[in-house]
Amino acid sequence: MNEFATLMKDLLKEMKSKSAATDLPVSMQLWTHDQIADYLRLAPEYVRKNVITNTHFPPVRPIPTDKSGERYAQRWRASEVIEWAMSIDKSTFDPTKPVITRSPSPPKH
Repeated sequence: MNEFATLMKDLLKEMKSKSAATDLPVSMQLWTHDQIADYLRLAPEYVRKNVITNTHFPPVRPIPTDKSGERYAQRWRASEVIEWAMSIDKSTFDPTKPVITRSPSPPKH
């Protein structure tokens, strides 16, 4: 296979994998802070510093990234982020109260 054909094959494979990830129903998607920023149309750095750190923002879902379980990737349920964002009404917003009701997080190990 020549270099061009190999490149095209790799590009097609990458496009299919990205498409498959977005084909999942929102209820099954886990988002990164960059995806949250895209959804909210905010800068990723602003989301990192001000949105995901808000005590009323949906809980992070730590995904283990190594065999020892010491390293994690932060992910959030897309459906919870959307529910949180859609439930904010500026006229009645109280930053001291949660905008969505959630069940308690399981204990950390």
